[in-house]
Amino acid sequence: MDGECRTRDQLLAEIEFLRGQLAQGGRASMEGTGSGMEEVRLRWSRLIEAMDEAVFIVGPDRREILNANHAAVRFLGYKRQELLQLRVHDLYSGMSAARNREIIQKLLSKGHVRFEQIQKKDGMELPVSVDSRVIDYGGRMAFYSIVRRIGEENRSGDGDYRLGLDRIISALAMEFMRLGSHEIDGGIDRALALLGEYVGVDRAYVFQFDKAGVLATNTHEWCREGIEPRISRLQGILMDEKLPWLARRIRNMEDLVIPSVAELPEEASREKAHFVEQGILSLVTVPMVREQDLTGFVGFDFVRAEAPAPREAWPLLRMMGVLFGDALHRKRTEESLARSEERYRAYVELAPDGIVILDPRGVCLEVNIAASRITGYSKEELAGSSFLDLVPEWFRQTACQRFQRLKETGSLRGEGSLCRKDGSELWIAFDAVKLPGGNFLTHCKDVTERKEAESRLKKLNALLEQERNLFFTGPVVTFKWRAVEGWPVDYVSPNVTELLGYTAPEFLSGEIPYADLVVEADLAEVTNEVKKYTASGVSRFEHKPYRLRKKNGEFVWVADYTTILRDQQGRVQHYLGYLVDVTQRMQAEEEQRCFETHLRQVQKLESLGVLASGIAHDFNNILMAILGNTDLAMLHLPDDSKAQGYLREIESSSRRAAQLVRQMLAYSGKGKFVVEPINLSAFIQEMLHFLKLSISKSALLKLDFEPDLPAFEGDKSQIRQVLVNLVTNASEAIADRSGLIAIRTGALDCKRDYLKSCYLDEGQREGIYVYVEVADTGCGIPQKSRKQIFDPFFTTKFAGRGLGLAALLGIVRSHRGAIRIESQPEVGTTFRILFPAAESAKVVEKSRAFLKSAILRRGKILVVDDEETIRGVAKYMLELAGFEVLLAVDGCEAVEIYQRRRHEIACVLLDLTMPHMDGLTALEKMRNLDKNVRVILSSGYNRQELADELASGGAVTFLAKPYRFKELLAKLEELLG
Repeated sequence: MDGECRTRDQLLAEIEFLRGQLAQGGRASMEGTGSGMEEVRLRWSRLIEAMDEAVFIVGPDRREILNANHAAVRFLGYKRQELLQLRVHDLYSGMSAARNREIIQKLLSKGHVRFEQIQKKDGMELPVSVDSRVIDYGGRMAFYSIVRRIGEENRSGDGDYRLGLDRIISALAMEFMRLGSHEIDGGIDRALALLGEYVGVDRAYVFQFDKAGVLATNTHEWCREGIEPRISRLQGILMDEKLPWLARRIRNMEDLVIPSVAELPEEASREKAHFVEQGILSLVTVPMVREQDLTGFVGFDFVRAEAPAPREAWPLLRMMGVLFGDALHRKRTEESLARSEERYRAYVELAPDGIVILDPRGVCLEVNIAASRITGYSKEELAGSSFLDLVPEWFRQTACQRFQRLKETGSLRGEGSLCRKDGSELWIAFDAVKLPGGNFLTHCKDVTERKEAESRLKKLNALLEQERNLFFTGPVVTFKWRAVEGWPVDYVSPNVTELLGYTAPEFLSGEIPYADLVVEADLAEVTNEVKKYTASGVSRFEHKPYRLRKKNGEFVWVADYTTILRDQQGRVQHYLGYLVDVTQRMQAEEEQRCFETHLRQVQKLESLGVLASGIAHDFNNILMAILGNTDLAMLHLPDDSKAQGYLREIESSSRRAAQLVRQMLAYSGKGKFVVEPINLSAFIQEMLHFLKLSISKSALLKLDFEPDLPAFEGDKSQIRQVLVNLVTNASEAIADRSGLIAIRTGALDCKRDYLKSCYLDEGQREGIYVYVEVADTGCGIPQKSRKQIFDPFFTTKFAGRGLGLAALLGIVRSHRGAIRIESQPEVGTTFRILFPAAESAKVVEKSRAFLKSAILRRGKILVVDDEETIRGVAKYMLELAGFEVLLAVDGCEAVEIYQRRRHEIACVLLDLTMPHMDGLTALEKMRNLDKNVRVILSSGYNRQELADELASGGAVTFLAKPYRFKELLAKLEELLG
């Protein structure tokens, strides 16, 4: 007995220890689970409903009734809903507030308390024993109270025994509520040991039914020391076959108490044999249920002696059936969830698409392999990062708005863009849902290829739509012609009107064969192309661009891409042509060809001009020596000397050579200019007599002069040369035949397009131009010769006679004019020469009356020239005139001499073109020394190039090479007189 008491005391101590642990850890075990409170209520409800005693769950202030079982409802006479709406003081109406506070203090300090006072619904007061203790009820403190009538407790004869068992079961109930699924098996084993020891049985065990409820398996067993375990032998028992009587009682959810196996009835013979085989003398079984569903049974065996536990223990043991059933169901459920989660994680990891768990801030909590593969980041790199870090900048605002919508609605579907680790972008299709805990599950699929395909398809559709529109509104006109003569039209797209002016019905009526539209000059080539490609067997070909005549008479250039349509036998039935207007392209190409031709012509003129200018400059220096020495020789010979005749012949030949040089300079555009206003009509009238002498007697001269022409600025001698050349060429074109030469003048307002069409286009300004037009009815200029007529020494005659039109071209160029030529063989030629009208009739150089009085021929003249012969001739002339001469070979030496002796030097005869320092640079340096320096600039080039120097003030004049002694003296008189 002492040993038994010690065992019970030890059990009570263990229960108190468990209760303390529960009080400390129970609350924490429920925190963090959104459904903790509800889960606890369900477990307590199932547990207390299995008890015969009235059970209450009371709030911490002992005012609110949180729960009560059916026994409490029956005991007090209330309906359940009525009872849950009562306050505790309604049941203990006679209890004072002080007594209530005293009870709460004892509960809080000792954990349990007993008192005797309660009132039923009908007002009847009952003597009761109320056993209360503190529990954790779903995360909050509550009081668990068992109410027994005092009479019943006394009749038990063993109130302490029942109270101890009650405490064990309560402690176990609290423990099982906090056990995890992996701890339940151990918890059941400990509970069986506690109950077995306390109740005094030899074996305690649990049988579970399979899902079909057919097979029973011993899953948990506790045996007292010395008792042989039976669990391994009791697996998969067919209860209805082997133990039918026991199975029927268990399926009826009866508490089965067998005080003596030997006294079992005949109908339990199989059970009796089975129990005897296992050495069982007495046993107790209680059903193991889960929400009214039978899941197995809990059994307690007596092997050493027939000693069934007191009857008061059975209702409490039935509670263990509920407790175990609930715990094992929870274990199976959680294990199933764990297995499901494992399968889920396996599915997630092996899923071909990305799966990401996001928290409410958008931070990645978990990602699968596919998500890592899609983005290029490792799982470790993705975990803990915000999904916005993967969103490209241009899409980030949209992504934020979508995530906010996901948080508001709980689900979202769509497509978006992400950045891979390598910086490239991809498109994903995603489905996102909100999980119960507040996180978000996102399923994402890489749809970059699909998006790119859609983009390509969209572009293709747009191109197809554009191509379709080409047949109606675009630049491509479609024709379908029959493969017969004339190419009658079977189909044409409606946009033909924009191209040709004709409507589609006009073609389809058969009135307008396609061949009639082709310009006659192009028809033969188009026809030959069609025949050639048709015979070659090709399916399509491209025409060279050709012209079509529009309805309004204009023509249009077209590019024609033709497909040949044949029947099954290979016979040509139709031609399908796609026509594009290429008029602008053809015009641009023609302009480009003209420009290139003009550029080559300008480059040729420039190069030939440079050559002619250089030759003329050197030739002028030579002529200067010849003419100068001839002049000096004639001055030293008597007039009756025979040598005078020879010298005059030399002089005459030299002057003809000088005339040739002037033509070369005119061609190069650097001839001597004396610019003055010219009225073209009046000027031609003045030289009309000379022009009549220049034409053949068989030619008739016709004149048509505009009387009020604006003036233009030019050199009369050079314009005279232009007119003589034109009229002479016209006369020679007529030759001995009768013909007409017409000279006409006029004025035109010339636009850029007109000037571009001229032979000489050098960017002349738009505006008013005066012109002279010389037309003849002669032989005309052959087409192949037109590009060469302005070349030096070119002629269509048997033998050439000089620069001719080449000089004319140089003169017109130097006057910024233009030339138009129209010529047809055996019909005649027309030259139109245009000069820009002057803005004001001003004279650049006025005629000057030379002083007749003799100059004071004193002082020194500085002669500067790099040619020794020129220096020698000039020195002889000046010394003959009475001057003292200083010589310099270039500009550097001249400046040095002038710096030392400028007070002695009366005038400087300065060549323009010299090595080391040219004449203009030397003039500038001399002016720096003496702003009144007197200078005669001498050159074989154009005076007009020195217009700025001559007009800038100071004593400066110009003398063209070659010059005679008289001309040199005249310039000296001009400066020194």
